[in-house]
Order: sequence, then structure tokens, then C-alpha cells
Amino acid sequence: MMYSLDNNYNAFREQATTADGQLRNKLYCDRMGVNHTAKPVMEDKDETWKYDIMFRVLEVRFYFANFICLSVAAGAQWISVSYPPKNLLLVKK
Repeated sequence: MMYSLDNNYNAFREQATTADGQLRNKLYCDRMGVNHTAKPVMEDKDETWKYDIMFRVLEVRFYFANFICLSVAAGAQWISVSYPPKNLLLVKK
């Protein structure tokens, strides 16, 4: 699943440029040294999607940890949490 997210998120990267604004290419040749080709060098991958997922997971874990601690402090004897509440709003701050 992570491969799919990475591939989809970076599918439409532009070709990298030099400091002068020229498009970057990498030269390749075959084993015999006869055929030479130039392939474009793409921009660096954007991996912010990893941090978004990590933020959401940690936010939900923090929410449930506080929910369970507050419930135990209030005197609850049995707590069953199998899904996030419907009013849980995940917003990056």
C-alpha cells in the first residue's frame, strides 16, 4: 500500500533543472559503448504524505490515550473502544 501511495503522489514530477535553468539529463550507454541515450532526471520525490499519515496515527492514538485516562479517572470500570467516535475531527494544527 505504501508503494501505491508513493507512486501516485509522485507520478507527475517535473524534470529537474540546473542552477542555470537547463533541464537535467543523465547519459547512459550500453555495455559495448556503442549506443548512447540521455534520460531525464526527475525532481526529488515529495515524501510529505508519510508525515501526514504519521500525524494522523499519532493524533488518534493521543486522543484515545486521553479518552481512556479521563474515563478511568472518572471512575469507569470497563472501557471498550473499537472505532473512533464519529465526531472526531482530524485537523493539522
